[in-house]
Amino acid sequence: MSVRRFMIHVGLVLLVMLAPVMAAAQQSNLQEGSFTYYYFTPKKVKTVELVKWLSEKKVLTDPNAVYPVIGFFTVLAEKSPHKLLRAIDEASLKGKDLFPIALAYWHADDLKIAESLARKVPLTGKALTRLKTAPPSLLKADLTKSGQLDTLWGAFMASGDTRYVARIIDVFDLPDDSNGSKIETQLLKKAARWSLVNNARDHELVRRLCVQELSRRTGESKKSLQQIVTSVDTPKHPFPSTDGRFSALLAPTKDPTLYQQWKRLPSERVPDIKITDQAKRGERVDLPLFFMGEGLDKNLRANLTYDLKVIAPDGSIYFSGRNITAFSGRLPTSTFVQMSTKYGAIVFEAKDKLGVYKVLAELNDHISHKTLRLTGTIELVK
Repeated sequence: MSVRRFMIHVGLVLLVMLAPVMAAAQQSNLQEGSFTYYYFTPKKVKTVELVKWLSEKKVLTDPNAVYPVIGFFTVLAEKSPHKLLRAIDEASLKGKDLFPIALAYWHADDLKIAESLARKVPLTGKALTRLKTAPPSLLKADLTKSGQLDTLWGAFMASGDTRYVARIIDVFDLPDDSNGSKIETQLLKKAARWSLVNNARDHELVRRLCVQELSRRTGESKKSLQQIVTSVDTPKHPFPSTDGRFSALLAPTKDPTLYQQWKRLPSERVPDIKITDQAKRGERVDLPLFFMGEGLDKNLRANLTYDLKVIAPDGSIYFSGRNITAFSGRLPTSTFVQMSTKYGAIVFEAKDKLGVYKVLAELNDHISHKTLRLTGTIELVK
């Protein structure tokens, strides 16, 4: 091995080691993500900060947004009632901001705390009297309004308990006149279908439940679930190399801002990838991989590695590396685009031959046991 080749090899390995990239679903520190995926990383979320964020965004007083909050805090009130109370005190919640929290304690069957918070809203008369009565169970109450579906979603996001999601699937079995109006029932079923499609994309636990329930449900439920699963398992914008839901892209780029873009963007967004097919001596070309639809095991862990090879214009091996980590860790969904956590980079030297360099990568998904072959070219020009 020549000194030049050795330096290139070491340089690429060093860049691989020094270019860690956070997984897309873990990269955003927005409180919105903390709410949606609380069940996934509960120990990383400070409840008081989440409560403050909900208050600042006026979510606690927005009648169109408050139902998921009620379900979410019902779970927290059941699990750690005094911890949630401390968070409310530290966040200095007052007035109407306390109303959904009071309802959450009511649903959690902690009537004493519910009444205490309600008096600080303040609630009086029938509204206060209601909080002194036995609450309906989130898992057993008759579903008649879309707000109840949102409450169940909030409870799922706090707990990861798919029994709340199963109750939403139950809506498809309702008789058309169950709400006293065929139109109202159809609207409720439409809301259930829409929410299941979107949340099955964002939560692998929801997708798996839909697949599981599809095998045992009948009638309208089975038909609706088939539509949901088909929609979720059909990528809208797959990458060029595909195998079922699994797809990937090799993206040679000279963009020095790509890594910083990736760190800043929320989980559901992808940076503007400026793919290059030309470079000059002395220019750095990064070789990241982007992928989606990877397999997740029963604990929601993904495990992907890849082999990388760069072939010079004369057919010789310019670089070859094996078992480079693409991703290893837990993910709440496989529908978001991921960027390889380790990736190589090339800086062409003065002695390198002009011409087209072929870049070949084999991305191995060790959970789904699928392999995607990716290709790219970089032309070294004067």
